[in-house]
Amino acid sequence: MDTAAANAERLTQFLLDEVGDQLRSVIYHRGRDHDVTYVRDDVAARYTDEEVAQVVEDLVFDTLDKHHQEGMYVHGDLVCNVRCFEEAVEIHLVLDEHRGIAISLEPTVLLEHQSFVGRCMEAVGVDEVVAA
Repeated sequence: MDTAAANAERLTQFLLDEVGDQLRSVIYHRGRDHDVTYVRDDVAARYTDEEVAQVVEDLVFDTLDKHHQEGMYVHGDLVCNVRCFEEAVEIHLVLDEHRGIAISLEPTVLLEHQSFVGRCMEAVGVDEVVAA
């Protein structure tokens, strides 16, 4: 097991300890090759293997775009992308141009853990949608 895969395992345990059943999934990918480190049963039931492969393909584009993004913005290294949906928050930790770890959480995690993003969501009333 490479170091990043071991880190994905450690991250999964950390997330389970921190947010419990609000963790939806963790996927470690090396290009298009991937390991589903964790997936909650109800989430697994919603996705086919082909759909998971499509998600991984999107993650590959994130990692391949790393250098382009770093060149467009003068903010240093790109370390992650965050996508907030009504039913999930997707965090992609971009390890390098070939590898990453994708984390899917319930959107309430942003509110319950008092993150800055969660407080911004509350400020514009998004917490009402999340709680519904």
